[in-house]
Amino acid sequence: MNAIRFGRLESVLKSAATINQQAIEMKLWSDEATQNFIIDRITFEQLFKLGVDGDDNGLGYYSAFTESLNSGKTFTVNGESKKKEMGDNYFLYDSGSFYASFKMIPNPSGFGVNADTVKEDGTDLARKFGIDILKPSNESISSLVSAVIPYIVDEVRRTILK
Repeated sequence: MNAIRFGRLESVLKSAATINQQAIEMKLWSDEATQNFIIDRITFEQLFKLGVDGDDNGLGYYSAFTESLNSGKTFTVNGESKKKEMGDNYFLYDSGSFYASFKMIPNPSGFGVNADTVKEDGTDLARKFGIDILKPSNESISSLVSAVIPYIVDEVRRTILK
């Protein structure tokens, strides 16, 4: 009995064996849109909107004194405005320089997030609130995974169908 060969199928399967996961991840983590997505999740969704760190721990609450110091001031990020009112969660936004300093750093095992946590007055936000203020939450990671699946599928498709 003669074996029937499927040349194109064999070629696709051989190509699948050449998929370099680390190369795909480095390309993905180096992508500016991906970096902006995760930085926005941390600064806007976690810090500004919820006032939580990467482990979903609250950062604290504004006092009546802070409210009086910031009377009449409105802080706006991504079109959403807030005031520092007594009892509201800290959102770590004054001039915007802390949020603007966030950088996603790709590395072979994933990515890291850095930011300048020292304010002009010398206060180190990472020391005061914990380094997890720079960490994406599980929800942020899940959102990132959902957002990048189409990209990964395209990269795999490109590799195996070349």
